[in-house]
Amino acid sequence: MKCLLAATFLLALARVSAQPIRYINYGAAQGLSTQWTDCVVRHNDGYVWIGMIEGLARYDGIQFKTFHNIPGDTTSLPANRIEELFVDEQGILCVGTDGGGIARWNRSTESFTPFPESDEYLATMPSNRNPRQVWAAQQAPDGMIWIGSSTGLSLLDPVTKSRIHMPNHYLEGFAETDPRRLGVRNLNRDRFDSTRLWVGTVSGLFEFNTETRTFISHIQNVVRSKHHSNTVRDIWQDDNRVLWLGTRPQQTRCDRDQAS
Repeated sequence: MKCLLAATFLLALARVSAQPIRYINYGAAQGLSTQWTDCVVRHNDGYVWIGMIEGLARYDGIQFKTFHNIPGDTTSLPANRIEELFVDEQGILCVGTDGGGIARWNRSTESFTPFPESDEYLATMPSNRNPRQVWAAQQAPDGMIWIGSSTGLSLLDPVTKSRIHMPNHYLEGFAETDPRRLGVRNLNRDRFDSTRLWVGTVSGLFEFNTETRTFISHIQNVVRSKHHSNTVRDIWQDDNRVLWLGTRPQQTRCDRDQAS
């Protein structure tokens, strides 16, 4: 979980490294429902959206407006804990929740429309895990949405609403004995290869080929010590094609060329 003690915004970026940077912390006193946030995204219209463990907030530069799940109201947030936020190619805010799947924001009505889960898809999921626990999402160039959840990696078609599970043969054996190891915590599209999707899981780092739909494990190639966790919570790729992995409690570097 990407936790912050407050929703913190950088107000001034120093031109000189020695110049202090000023921060302002926002919390319950400013209208947020909690100080603990998991994700932040800026929409094309200028609004800043903040995903929290107790709802969703929208900041217009002056004040916050919060949104929560309302029991019995199918147009409200499908769940209160927000794990992922992204703006799709159509400029629509998509909200990944822990327990309610993915929902789209309807700007004109200020409501949410969840993507339904088909019975066919749910039938392929382990009975002891909830596929509606969405922890990560990335939109592909063709508009399809890759989803990381407690059950692994899947592909969502936003037009037909169908969702297909991508079996990871490295981990499928844990489905019954240790199902938490299936969880995908982060997704990152490779900057230099459009067919490569980096998948950060509870078990470690995987490379997924979006054309052949096959996994390559890099667990054994990630340098770890007793202070490292296998869980990859964040992935960033620099200009030299090197991956930087956010693990607990430290950062890990993975050189793709050496990992092959």
